[in-house]
Amino acid sequence: MIRGLYTAASGMTATMQETDVLANNLANLGTNGFKKVGVNYAAFGNVLMNKLGAGETAPIGTMTGGVSVVGTQTDFTAGLMKRTGNPLDVAIDGKGFFTVENPTTGEQFYTRNGAFTQNAQGVIVTQDGHSVMNAEGGPITVPPNTAKVNISNTGLVSDDTGQVLGQMKITEFADPKTLETQGAYLYKATAQTEITGENPESVTVVQGALEASNVNVVEELIRNIAGNRRYESLQKSIRMQDKTLQQAVTQVGRYR
Repeated sequence: MIRGLYTAASGMTATMQETDVLANNLANLGTNGFKKVGVNYAAFGNVLMNKLGAGETAPIGTMTGGVSVVGTQTDFTAGLMKRTGNPLDVAIDGKGFFTVENPTTGEQFYTRNGAFTQNAQGVIVTQDGHSVMNAEGGPITVPPNTAKVNISNTGLVSDDTGQVLGQMKITEFADPKTLETQGAYLYKATAQTEITGENPESVTVVQGALEASNVNVVEELIRNIAGNRRYESLQKSIRMQDKTLQQAVTQVGRYR
């Protein structure tokens, strides 16, 4: 009976964690390049149950102690591409990522959010100030008084006179799921991350467009509703078990 209370409580805790993840997905519905996240459940250590006999035992199966959230998993499915007409809005058609760098710390990150702009020095940066890297690992700077920036389908950046300003560094990975999430749309390589190519031919860069979030509102709401119902059911289970336990203590064990 006590085990039942712990099992139900673990389910409620795991459901609350999943609800937080779903809420974050919905909150980033309008974030360009955002990738929805799911949770991974795992059972607590199983306990082998034995049938007691006359001087011998026989295994009859296992009993779990509950569940827990052991981690999250990002879904890197591409979002819909939307046209904006802004010359510094760029989307990737393919599996690559833009390579950006924190100018203060020198840390390198990867993103699918191509909503770029220029800082005061003319450097092409992300919305939070990370420099967009060129193929050589440096920033891409637009000269003053440039009327228009052109970006080819290979990521080659040039000004209105045709002068090449740099080649955007597009990085492709063997398994993007090994990347570590940094905020809403930035990712960082880990020890398990394997780079399979830079500026691969399979990737097409689209100027004047952005990749939308891949969050499906209906799916997330359904999962959220299911989670709320599961939480309520587990809550009722705890109340019933608590009531039964109370009766066992106050009535069943009473000496008559």
